[in-house]
Amino acid sequence: MVTTVTVIGANGTMGANVCGIFASFGDAKVYMVCRSLETAEKSVAKAVKSVRADSIAKNLIPMDFSSLEKCVAESDLIFESVKEDLPIKSEIAKRIASSMKDDAFSCTGTSGLSINELAKCYP
Repeated sequence: MVTTVTVIGANGTMGANVCGIFASFGDAKVYMVCRSLETAEKSVAKAVKSVRADSIAKNLIPMDFSSLEKCVAESDLIFESVKEDLPIKSEIAKRIASSMKDDAFSCTGTSGLSINELAKCYP
């Protein structure tokens, strides 16, 4: 069962929408990880608007990259939605892999990069 989710890159359109979906369906606690706490706090409103449900705001927790490993370690599912740049995504994937629980899942929102290359970042 997924009760805690981390979305990395929660400030973008895809990231905010994914946060809204996870917070709405299943009532999951969602860590919204962005480069800055200020950006993450602004992204809460975007996520709420994306699913048109003010009630999900209580499930959305703004965080910055300094807390990434802490958030990942607590999460059942990690969704990466950062810039479409292989070195950036690879670095984030390595940070995820070093902190995630054995029974957690990691996903990416990449559309044009090699999933096989990103998979090399995980054990």
